[in-house]
Amino acid sequence: MKKMVAFMMVLALACSNVPAHLGYANGKEAVYAAESVAIASADDLLAMEQNPGRNYYLSKDITVSAGTKLFQDRNTPFKGTLDGKGHKINGLRGGALIGQAQNAKFQNLTLADVTLSEEAALVNQARKCTFTKIKVSGKATGSSAGLVNSASDSTFTDCSSSVAFSIKNKKSADNASDQSAAAAGIVLYGSGCKLKNCKNTGSFSLEAVMVYPTSVKAYGIAGSAQSLENCKNSGNIAVKGTKPSDPDDGYYTDVHAAGIAGSYTTLKNCGNSGKIVASCTSVESGMRVSGVALSGTNSGKTHNSVARCYNKGAVSATGKCGRGIKISGVTNETEAATECYNTGKISVDLKSQENVIVGGICSSTTFVQNCYNTGNVTLKGSGFAGGIAGIGAFLNSSKKKDAMYNYNCGTVKASGKNSFAGAIFGELDGADDIGRPNARENYYTSGKPYGHETTAWKPYMAKATKVSSITSRNCPKLSSKYWTYSSKHKRMILKNNKE
Repeated sequence: MKKMVAFMMVLALACSNVPAHLGYANGKEAVYAAESVAIASADDLLAMEQNPGRNYYLSKDITVSAGTKLFQDRNTPFKGTLDGKGHKINGLRGGALIGQAQNAKFQNLTLADVTLSEEAALVNQARKCTFTKIKVSGKATGSSAGLVNSASDSTFTDCSSSVAFSIKNKKSADNASDQSAAAAGIVLYGSGCKLKNCKNTGSFSLEAVMVYPTSVKAYGIAGSAQSLENCKNSGNIAVKGTKPSDPDDGYYTDVHAAGIAGSYTTLKNCGNSGKIVASCTSVESGMRVSGVALSGTNSGKTHNSVARCYNKGAVSATGKCGRGIKISGVTNETEAATECYNTGKISVDLKSQENVIVGGICSSTTFVQNCYNTGNVTLKGSGFAGGIAGIGAFLNSSKKKDAMYNYNCGTVKASGKNSFAGAIFGELDGADDIGRPNARENYYTSGKPYGHETTAWKPYMAKATKVSSITSRNCPKLSSKYWTYSSKHKRMILKNNKE
């Protein structure tokens, strides 16, 4: 009997004339129907604010007025679904279409011909949201991101940007807080975010006067993220920091550029083919530049790492800087780099107050195995240049975590006072601490393997083998588990990260 009553109640509801929309009763959202609502016009889009928890879809391409912005109140964010069904939203001007989103889903949507002066094209602040198959194209003239400005605990899958960023801030010192120029293809600030299969083809040209707290930062995919997997950048990136009228105003300012990301915890199967160019004339500013990513940061018990990533684009840095200067093909710094390669030319010509650290794979690292570099690495200035890493510091007691099974066949040069160049490492550190050599079974074709070793005791000094060519016969420690010979390149390449 109870089952029959329940069935009749469901049938009665199904046959009733309940409106297919969300209503409000006593200030609380009430759901009267679960059907998605079609959006066929700009007015339909604006009406979403009346029902922030509904599911919506585009039934056709629509064009919105300049300055259209929804859900600006953090207390009433968009919490539903916006499914583009493959359609476009055209005409976005200014900032993000949606100011605040929480637990929302965005999918199958194209934002075409946007013009950004701030924030991003789709969402300004996203919390626990998912973005799937979102495309954005257009241009940006102010600090912004292609899709989302700031996101926390959100995921981005199969998203792409072809936005061309051209941001030049040359304001006076009175407006220093507004002078920064920052941009990213997908998301600028991504705390706890995961990105997969995302790509950027748009270009970046950023410039600012380096007055504290100014920064100039450009990233092909993300300024920061927890993990990035199979993300690619082919857009050229150019950043420039110019000197302030008072050089001391440049303290604690930074120039950053990376093809994929600024900070990350895990980076896997990501690659850059765009040209990365950085310049600075502010003698107190810092500089970080890399083909793929800048700094690895740990997250809880997860240690930062880079695996199966590559850089094919030329990377260059010129001018005058003060501190914290790291230039690399794959990543500035990481605790672990495995199965990565660089084929791009890396050239650095900098006058600096501190040593410049330049590496084909890493600027500095504590673990690197099964990596290679074929690009020429050149440093003009004081510091360290290495085909694999500028500085390698290997302090692990386990021999399995020594620097091993890497090769370099690119030319590595360093010129200037207190400069060192090595085919494998510009400087090698840590052998005295662990009481044995900590780099071995590496190969190189020219120059000397290590520019400077901190140990002076011969039994602790590292070893490497100079060879005429990188073949399995000449380099027997390059295991067939990871390496294979390429007749095209006439040398060994990685099996799971092929050129």
